[in-house]
Amino acid sequence: MEHQNKREELSFFNNFVKAASEYDVFDNNGKHKLINLFQNEIISVRGKCLLDIGCGTGVLTSQFSKLGAKAIGVDISAISIATARKQNQATYLVCDAESLCFKDNAFDIVTFCAVLHHFPNLEKVIWEAFRVLKTGGKIFSFDPHRANLVMFLYRDRYSPLRSTKGITKNERLLSKKDLEVQFKKYSDEYKIFCASGITYSYVEISLMRPILKVYNFLEKMFDKIWLSKYFGSWIFGVAKKP
Repeated sequence: MEHQNKREELSFFNNFVKAASEYDVFDNNGKHKLINLFQNEIISVRGKCLLDIGCGTGVLTSQFSKLGAKAIGVDISAISIATARKQNQATYLVCDAESLCFKDNAFDIVTFCAVLHHFPNLEKVIWEAFRVLKTGGKIFSFDPHRANLVMFLYRDRYSPLRSTKGITKNERLLSKKDLEVQFKKYSDEYKIFCASGITYSYVEISLMRPILKVYNFLEKMFDKIWLSKYFGSWIFGVAKKP
């Protein structure tokens, strides 16, 4: 079983946050789209205990808090957590996603916001998420989708055009099967779907920055056609604990 190189993850995100003050790559439209998709699946979070695993600097954790959730964000990067505590209205802790510092059945909702693709093997991190989830609680995740042509060419390890800038050695694109294999172990009620329209404010490769507006425009247009249901740039997973 291939394990996550945690030293690599820490080095990447610590350096990014030191240079940029926070880890925030989605623009306002992108974040709005993600939160809408979250609300469509989870419905109401007001008063519920929510755990955001791999929260980084808390960009989306704070959005969950604004929706009324009792949000806790965890990340292995102490620098990211220190930044999150300064800028956001939520609780933040340094904690490893594969060994969570919480008791069983502690949360109503668990979120993975562009996190699962940082794990070469999903088994342990998914097991931990279901362990801390209450009966009837839900997991919500989103990650880059391997079946999307642009994501594959730009980020997949088997693509001849793959860029190694802005990603860690742990990363891999996920497929529907990757999520289904893990979710079905712990849930009889799960849903996996794709979507596009998630736009960016930043990309690591400097040569790509001038055409980012073009990409964002095409991303929003692609979201309007039926193909995005199968080949959308992001793959979403929702699973209920029985």
